Amino acid sequence: MSFMKTDASEKKALKQAFLRFLPIPLVVIILSSLLISFSYFNVKKHTLMHQQQDEIVSAMLDYRDYVSYMTSIVRTIESDYLALAARGDPETDFEDMFMSNMLEYPIIDKLQILDLNGMEILRLNQGDGAPYVVAEEDLQDKSDRYFYQETRVLGRHQFLFSALDLNIDNGVIDINPETGLAKPTLRISSPVDINEQRFGYLVINFLMREKLDDIRDFLNTEGCRILMFNENGYLYNDADDNNNFGFCYDEGSTRYSRTIYDFFPDVDMAESTGFFIHDNKLCSYTLFSNIYERSKDYFLAAASAKQLGFLLYYDSQSPYQNDLRFSFFYHLLASWEIQLSAWVGILLLYWLMLRLFFVFDRMRFTDLFAENRYAKSTLRQAIRSHEFVNYYQPIINIQDGTLLGIEALSRWKSQGQVLPPSMFIDEVLHYQLGQMLDENVFLIVREDRKRMEKYPLLKNAFISINCCQQTFNSLIKEQPTTLIRLTEEEKTYIVLELLENIVFNQNSQERIRELYKHNIIFAIDDFGTGNSNVAFIRSFENLKVKIDRTFVPVDTTNRKERVIIEAFVKMFIDQGLKMIVEGVETPEQIQYLKKLGIQGVQGFYFSHPMTIDQLIEFIEKQEYRTKL
Repeated sequence: MSFMKTDASEKKALKQAFLRFLPIPLVVIILSSLLISFSYFNVKKHTLMHQQQDEIVSAMLDYRDYVSYMTSIVRTIESDYLALAARGDPETDFEDMFMSNMLEYPIIDKLQILDLNGMEILRLNQGDGAPYVVAEEDLQDKSDRYFYQETRVLGRHQFLFSALDLNIDNGVIDINPETGLAKPTLRISSPVDINEQRFGYLVINFLMREKLDDIRDFLNTEGCRILMFNENGYLYNDADDNNNFGFCYDEGSTRYSRTIYDFFPDVDMAESTGFFIHDNKLCSYTLFSNIYERSKDYFLAAASAKQLGFLLYYDSQSPYQNDLRFSFFYHLLASWEIQLSAWVGILLLYWLMLRLFFVFDRMRFTDLFAENRYAKSTLRQAIRSHEFVNYYQPIINIQDGTLLGIEALSRWKSQGQVLPPSMFIDEVLHYQLGQMLDENVFLIVREDRKRMEKYPLLKNAFISINCCQQTFNSLIKEQPTTLIRLTEEEKTYIVLELLENIVFNQNSQERIRELYKHNIIFAIDDFGTGNSNVAFIRSFENLKVKIDRTFVPVDTTNRKERVIIEAFVKMFIDQGLKMIVEGVETPEQIQYLKKLGIQGVQGFYFSHPMTIDQLIEFIEKQEYRTKL
């Protein structure tokens, strides 16, 4: 477990890395919270929807059981009637029997016996708490009624079911005297056959209001309702207790005409099932084929609905109200346990990834993330002790294969390692030691130049030296406060390379023009990434402009990648400025730049930065010519 042990600098690097990239997991946490809350809401909603569907099916099955119960009553009364008729008992016995049946089954509102011509032979109505026999003179001829015509085609032991409708006597809606409300009924008609000979028809009207109330309140929970309707949307039960039947077969009636669309306009009868949200009510509905079609013994009257619809909704008064709140904030709170687990998991994964990167390359990780890795005194002493040395990278003229120049780059020899600028430059600039480092580079260049003069190729090449903002500020003063004071000979080969982060204000531009008149040569480093002023640059002749590697096309056949570099060619080369392209690494890039007319190229394709000895060997062998 030694890899888990860390010293002070490594601990600092881990802490700095954790804080630097912390916004990334925080964004992931926010997104995951939104996704979790959205998922939590959807799971809850779908759970409720499935629960609603189960309740709807249960209500439908309960309704079917109720209708089956009514058919069993019809069979019982029919059997009693046939038994008396077969014995030839007096008619009064029929009345007594039917009285007894209606007392036994209070859900019967009306019982009729019709002859073969559709004339009422006998009719009993429910009265004030007891059934009574309708006077003979009040009996009606039913032969012109649609249900009688349909009843005549029934076979033995078959039933005809009418539409679920309001009870109407002589064109007037029948009102329950006890409740003062209309009486929805379902009529069941059955033929009366004795010894396979038809004698007439038994017709029974069953009261449905209580059952429709039961369906509406099937869940027996406040705020939860089931509405039942026919295929045209007319309600069989209503959300309003005072008007619990929203449909009347009499199309001229205005009292009862409410439909499911009056309450829930989103119901789509073209779909057999559906879900929607209306006025914060979570709604589910299903359409069923009318149950009586499923058996050859049951037939529907022509006016009956072919489908029955059931719609269940939960409103804000239901115990499910928490599941009906659709704000993300609520579900963020409602799912806090899941949220907390996700947050902890993301942060642990983030910390684990940082540890894995740390273990993979502990030294580089520490160098990258331990801010202010070196004390100011350490860096100052290292510069004074000449621990910072010069490395040189050649700039090749790809048009004729000659050496245009070289760039002096600073490296730090520390504890047997050669560190690139990325390992120390941030601290150097932070501690305002940039001028001190640039001057160190310049002094070493002066010494190395003496060796270069012995080689013609190097003698004619320029040497560029980087200038940071601090050095630049000292240089452009009337009396420069930097050691970089060029002799007339040095002005012929020294190029001061202005870094991309230097600010070119009006005063600095004017001062550069003055220095330029005194034959000091400038180059603009990493053009396109910093504060370079195009108009200012184009005001110089023979100025060197170094194009940053990010603008060099990786795929030279890609038109989009070539646009910027080609624009630079038109902007600078065509107007006489010297253009140098950095970061070239492939022969395809060389050939492409060569066709554009670019001369100066610098990059790993020819050479990495090297010591003065390596540079001399590189020039003597001239192997770079073979790469052109």
